[in-house]
Amino acid sequence: MGIKDKLKGLTESNQKEVKENNNVLYGEYDVFISYSTKNTDTANKACYALEQNGLRCWIAPRNIISTSDFESQIPEAIKNSKIVVLIFSGYVQESRFVNNEIKTAFIENKPIIQFCIDEAFPEDDLYYYLNGQSAISAYPQPEKHLETLVKDAFKLLNLDDESKEDNNPLAAYEGDDKYIFVSYIHKDRELVFPDIRQFQNLGYNVYYDSETCETKNSRIARLKNCEIFIVFVTNESIASELIQKEIKYAVKHKKKIIPIYLEDFDEIEMEDDIDFELSVLQGIIKTTLDNEEYVFKFTEAFGNFGIDIPE
Repeated sequence: MGIKDKLKGLTESNQKEVKENNNVLYGEYDVFISYSTKNTDTANKACYALEQNGLRCWIAPRNIISTSDFESQIPEAIKNSKIVVLIFSGYVQESRFVNNEIKTAFIENKPIIQFCIDEAFPEDDLYYYLNGQSAISAYPQPEKHLETLVKDAFKLLNLDDESKEDNNPLAAYEGDDKYIFVSYIHKDRELVFPDIRQFQNLGYNVYYDSETCETKNSRIARLKNCEIFIVFVTNESIASELIQKEIKYAVKHKKKIIPIYLEDFDEIEMEDDIDFELSVLQGIIKTTLDNEEYVFKFTEAFGNFGIDIPE
């Protein structure tokens, strides 16, 4: 489709919503958004989410100054943007404009985030240009993955460096008062560490594997003596032999267990025995909650299990 179709593609309300977030047409941008006009609604929502978090986005047709020379403006906009977000679907394969945009981004060595909203895969030239680039599986409900898109954009832009120290947990609790044991895999630490720090900031005592050279026996002892056992559940963590052993140990010793799901519940696959153990527990599905709701859920769960918010 041509640019005239793109101009028609935005509804009046979507134009107003996106324009109100960022009226700047010139200069440098954080994000160039590439998309097929058939995915306009998702592109606008992605733009809105990114701009609500302070990022400057270039998106057609909003940022096109004049339709008479739009084809020269687009490569210039890509050059002046730090990263590219591609709303990827089966439709982009058919779009000459999207293919040209991704080729330009590749030539300009721009990092690309693929926000995949269906089950299609890149083919031909797009496969070559996108091979090795980061991708977010946002199918079948892209809106639920916009927060992940924002976080990944911040990482690529290195804008989260200042907050990394604040998100890193304090030292693991080694005392004798009531404490929470956290079970997780190290691959998930970027998801888990901010939550541990949030628990600690509220005054909870938290033990977690801080990747030091602790002995197996000391870890088992901390698990045996904990008041609450939290397991952060992702597809990778629940497949871990260590995590499965910790869950079974916690069940055997009648620990108060709270599963916290960091991926969509329906997309997590687990072995039957682990599925059985967790299915009878009241878990927290974090992907369905904003942070305020999440804090309410975990503080309520901790209180029900005997650890209230410290004074």
